[in-house]
Amino acid sequence: MCTYYYDAAAVRNTYHRMFTVIVIGLMMLCGSVSLTHAVDGVIEINQARVNAGGITPNDTPGFPVTIDFAPASFSSSTSFRLTGSLSVGCGSDLNKNAIEINWPGITVDLNGFSIIGCGATSGGNGLSSTFGIDDITVINGEIAGFKRGIDIKGRAVIKMVKAINNNKGGIYTGGESIVTGSVARNNGATPCASKSDNTADGHGVSVGFSSIVSKNHSTRNTCNGIIAGTSSNVTDNVANLNVSGNGIYASPGSTVTGNTTINNDEGIFAGLGSAVIGNSAGNNSGFGLTLGLPSAGIGFSNNVLFGTVVGHP
Repeated sequence: MCTYYYDAAAVRNTYHRMFTVIVIGLMMLCGSVSLTHAVDGVIEINQARVNAGGITPNDTPGFPVTIDFAPASFSSSTSFRLTGSLSVGCGSDLNKNAIEINWPGITVDLNGFSIIGCGATSGGNGLSSTFGIDDITVINGEIAGFKRGIDIKGRAVIKMVKAINNNKGGIYTGGESIVTGSVARNNGATPCASKSDNTADGHGVSVGFSSIVSKNHSTRNTCNGIIAGTSSNVTDNVANLNVSGNGIYASPGSTVTGNTTINNDEGIFAGLGSAVIGNSAGNNSGFGLTLGLPSAGIGFSNNVLFGTVVGHP
């Protein structure tokens, strides 16, 4: 004779799970469920989802992907992740941005993928934000073939991003930003219009005041490899072959240490009140190290200059 035990709670849980799976499956078939969020709550972006629209409440089908939230939905996720590369294409509107951010505190993880624009004729940016939008983070991927790869007007963190072959500039941010571990290459299509203007075209990396630019590689851009606003820290970067600008242009009150600038039009420019320590500048067409006047207001030591000279503007 056998004895059987009946666990009512276990049976209820089993049927509840089965019922849930069946209902979700039916809703998906009917188009009632949008798989917007990954398991960790991050909103996913890929070409199919861009074409469908609805990545955020105000996002319409196609480019640009619009990231903004009404105050009532502020609790929505502020993190986004690419799950495939994006191609904007050329089409009839060459001024389309790929991703527009109109809400503060947004993180975009490119997840190792690329965002590709129309190329030399593109008038749109790869990733853009409006004025007054701060605390944007962009990490880990490539942006190529746009007007500017990244054009964020406010405070931002840019990490491990490649901005390549953009026709007006590579990585642009506002003040109090951090750009680190990134690559800016072959950005800008015309000679440098202004070596001292952060907003001018052709810079590889351009940041506003009180920013940190560290461990980046900026090469073959048509203006400055790196231009930093007042009171910035520019450390351990390589800036080579920037054809009509400085390898590094540091505005007044900045600290410039441990950088390498070779084969640029000019090597390093440092404004009044800056500290320029332990850099290497060689084989630049003009001055290797240019000190803003009066040079007595600048501290410099342990810099290595070869095939070039120290100068003043």
